[in-house]
Amino acid sequence: MGDSKRNMIVAFQVETQACIDHLDDILTVPGVDMAFLGPYDQCLSSGIYDAEGAARMLDSPALDRILETLAAKAQAAGVLLGVYLGGGTSRVEKYLRLGFHFISIGSDLDALTTCATARLRELPAITAAVGGAVASYTAPPSNNL
Repeated sequence: MGDSKRNMIVAFQVETQACIDHLDDILTVPGVDMAFLGPYDQCLSSGIYDAEGAARMLDSPALDRILETLAAKAQAAGVLLGVYLGGGTSRVEKYLRLGFHFISIGSDLDALTTCATARLRELPAITAAVGGAVASYTAPPSNNL
């Protein structure tokens, strides 16, 4: 691999209850640099979605306990922390206070739908200026995924 190791981060995804249950073993795998939490999948796997629903799962005390466990164990092992933000910026401070180093602000799907929605909202004004047919656009309700 030559110099490539100095330019790579080796991360594993924390998205299942089994991963949380085996964190001590996983965090000691040689070469692991980062534990990256996928909060949506973690909530689904851990039963938090079923208990709290989509609207409340990311602010659930059960997810907070998982975050605290992950943060404490990763920091003790000298492993960086990463997380997918999703659902807006209201949780950034919480992640930073817990010691997360890498916060992914969105996904390709999020970027595409955000851009497409913005363009569709512009269409009524543009078409009205030339007598066009698009009268209005209402975005579908977001599921925050």
